[in-house]
Formats: sequence, C-alpha cells, structure tokens
Amino acid sequence: MRSHVHPEDLSKLDAAFAALRRAGGSCRTEYRLTPRPDDERVGRARWVAIKGAVVRGRNGRPLQLLGVTQDITGRKQAEQALAERNAQFELGRKVAQVGSFTYDYATRTLQLSPTLAAIYGLPEHTPEISREEWQARVHPDDLPHIDVVSRQALANQQGELVLEFRIVRPDGAVRWTESRILISYGDAGRAVHLTGANIDITERKQMAQALSERNIQLSLAAKAGLVGTFAYDTDTEIMQISEGYAVLHGFPEGTTEMARSKCLARVHSDDIGRVVQFRSDALREAAA
Repeated sequence: MRSHVHPEDLSKLDAAFAALRRAGGSCRTEYRLTPRPDDERVGRARWVAIKGAVVRGRNGRPLQLLGVTQDITGRKQAEQALAERNAQFELGRKVAQVGSFTYDYATRTLQLSPTLAAIYGLPEHTPEISREEWQARVHPDDLPHIDVVSRQALANQQGELVLEFRIVRPDGAVRWTESRILISYGDAGRAVHLTGANIDITERKQMAQALSERNIQLSLAAKAGLVGTFAYDTDTEIMQISEGYAVLHGFPEGTTEMARSKCLARVHSDDIGRVVQFRSDALREAAA
C-alpha cells in the first residue's frame, strides 16, 4: 500500500495510523496515490479518503485494522478549482480596491474581507470588527450624515442603500469610500442583516476636486480678463453662457442661460446687422 502513496503524504498517513493505534476509536484522513503507468490520467495523482478503526483483543492489544477507502479526486479537483477562483476574485478586488462585508444587527459586528480590512488600514486578515470600532474609523464629520440616511432607509424599509464617506486610517491618511449595501429584514420588518461592498473612490474624488478647483480658477480668470464663452442651440435659440460672458455683457451674476434675443438687445444698434449677418453666414457654412 505504501508504495502507491504519494511521497509527500506518507508522513500524514503514518501519523493517522499511529494515533489510531494509541487512542483507539476511528480515524479519517485524506491522501494522494501516485499515478499508475496504465492510468489514462497519467501525471495526475488520485485523491482518496480512508476511514479506519482498530479491533483490539481483551487485553487491549490491537489485533486488526479495518478500513474503507473512497476515491475523492473529483471533490478535491472541485475544491482546488474553487480555491483558485476565489484567489483570482480576491486578487481582482485588491487591484480594484473593492472590499466586501456583512453586518449582523444582533451581534453588532462586521465581517470583513481581506481587501476591506486593507482599505481601512487594518491587518489584512482581520476577520471582524465591532460597530463601535467601525464608527471610530469613519471621519467624524461624516457620521451624522450616515446616521440620518441610514435611519431613513430603515424607516422606509429600503432594500438598497448607497453611501459615500471618508475613513481615517491609523496612520492619519484619509480615504473616500463608496458603500453599496443590501438590507435584509426579518418577519417583524426590522433590519437583521446587511451585505455590502466598499469601493475606494479616493482618486475619483481627488480628480473631481481638482477639476472643480480648475473651473473656479478659469472662471475667476475669465471675469478678471473679461473673457466669456457660450453655447448656442439653434432649435431653441437659447444660449448657455459662462460667468465671464455674463460679466462682459452686464447680465446679473449667476446667469447661466438666456434667450438669444436678450443677448442681441445688448448689441449696439450700429453693429446689430453685422452680428446677424455673421450668424447667418456661420450657419450656412456649417450646413454646407
């Protein structure tokens, strides 16, 4: 029998039998068999599970070992494929900075995926944290908003909830996260369980902030330099105008759109004909 056991599993099999001889009762272990030359699956080891029991004499000495062996190769291959798929999935979530969690209202604990633990700056394999520990990680300025939105969602028995908030890592770094949550309710209509995914959106928030700041700078420059821009809809004859355009033409601050006729009303009477002709020529060339 030993000659057919995979060399790497011999010690495991010997240890199981030794424990069985010492303690009696029964044992169960799994090991690989080396491929047979005539096996069509050459190069692939077969997995087996053995269940054994010792038959002892009146003096307690072991007389016989009885066992049943079962081929479990299919199950082992399925387990390996699932483990590989889970590893690929977890790697993808790490790259995308997406972590998952579940929350139990009864125990007030969050079960964390390794990626979510890393997003929060916790040791990667932190399995769970309490609600209080989670709250301590959320930026204090965002907690009131989270509380109001969450209470409203539960009061309305919403099935889904989306939140954006900041977290503060132990090193002081602030990160933005988007949390997408599914809410499960019990028979009494009370929330019992949350399942969700957190996405690190810090880079997206930083880009949005940079764009907003850039737009403010351009707007200030346009106002100071009296430079205005506009977009004109030929069907509605409505003009979308910039702040600089509004300042240049003396429109009230904050004006973003108006009818073309109002803009023409601001043109000097000596120039109105030339402006109208310029528009007609431009539209004719565009249609050509």
